[in-house]
Amino acid sequence: YILYSLGGQYFNKGKFKQSNAIDRQLLKLWPNHLDVLFRVAYAEHKLNRNNQALELAKRLKRLEPQGLYNSYIVELFVYMSTKEINKFKQTFNELLSQPESFLKLNDDTYRYLLFFTLASRDLSKHAPTLYKKYIENHPYSCEVENNIAIHYFNLEQFNKSAQHVMKAYEKGELLGEDSFGCLNPQLIKLLDEKGLISIKLD
Repeated sequence: YILYSLGGQYFNKGKFKQSNAIDRQLLKLWPNHLDVLFRVAYAEHKLNRNNQALELAKRLKRLEPQGLYNSYIVELFVYMSTKEINKFKQTFNELLSQPESFLKLNDDTYRYLLFFTLASRDLSKHAPTLYKKYIENHPYSCEVENNIAIHYFNLEQFNKSAQHVMKAYEKGELLGEDSFGCLNPQLIKLLDEKGLISIKLD
């Protein structure tokens, strides 16, 4: 348990070399541990070992119950980074075609799907629906507001983009959190230059 926790701490801090070394040892003890398998697969991707990441994602896909789709998430990150656009879109659409009753179970699923729409003009049409599905089923997320704001900015719907930035800013103020913690600084700067928001970064 101590090693599992330590591996998770390194992983969450983005220290993938260290987390991978620990999690690889854990897989020898628990070869089918879903969380550890995901961490190792994602770490392999971040360490630029995408073939290993995809092999682990296949293994993970065989083991994951319905409602857990981390295997797809790893594949999407790999195909996005290697610019294999057709595989990226195919994997995205395959995941999106899963039953909604399962897609909504884990807040990572809609959150990541929304993020991945930013990587493809063809997939951007799904962003508003994915945003709606996320907020219907899960708690507030600054990251989700940031990504839908980027989506609308890319479509030159600047007022809508500004509305989502301000929602994230005001929510952060209300919760006593860093209001700019997840907001894209360039997005804030550009909206500010257009006179659509009146907040400044430090």
